[in-house]
Amino acid sequence: MTYLNDEKNKYFAGDGSRNEEGKSLKEFLEEYDASLYKNPSSTVDTAVFTYKKDSDRFKILLVKRRNHPSIGQWAIPGGFVEFDEDIDLTARRELEEETGLTGIVPVQVKTYGSPDRDPRTRIVTTLYAALVEEGSINPMAGDDAAEAELFEIELKKISEDTYKLCLINSEKEISISADLTKSVITGGVIPVVKYEMTGSDGVALDHGVLIAEAYEFIKNVVG
Repeated sequence: MTYLNDEKNKYFAGDGSRNEEGKSLKEFLEEYDASLYKNPSSTVDTAVFTYKKDSDRFKILLVKRRNHPSIGQWAIPGGFVEFDEDIDLTARRELEEETGLTGIVPVQVKTYGSPDRDPRTRIVTTLYAALVEEGSINPMAGDDAAEAELFEIELKKISEDTYKLCLINSEKEISISADLTKSVITGGVIPVVKYEMTGSDGVALDHGVLIAEAYEFIKNVVG
């Protein structure tokens, strides 16, 4: 039994040739064993920002993790991609399960795949971002989230390549932060900008990096 059915497999037949072992596509697929290869898990993380008209200030929706790893710290809502699920749908599903929000259609920003970004296993995550008007959402914690709150966000430049990400919820008197370094890799037509989290006070996993890059993405979209 192959992963896809015969009707879908025919679109992958190429020019119809047999491979060097003399196998047709059907024969190759019937013998293919994906379990022989150690592959990373896939997750999504969705940064939802709110804004006020005629203001350059943004807030971001974060959830407090109720389980390991980074238990009790704050993160972007997200979770694992199911085997038969499109990742765009995963982003919406996980956002609904952890915060109760529906009707938001986020866009992909970037993929992160550092081998040591999660202690459970090798996890590659796709970052999504969305922008909604302030006051238009009422997040409610669910699933793996112990709390769901909006935080004012500020990315302070400390020196040429160091930044401090500050996240504050004044109503609940919550203040968290992450220390970041920023590097620009040149050599191609488009420079590559990369953040690294060097310290954290309440920000889970590597989400200081994800928040900072989603924040810059949203600011560029808004202009």
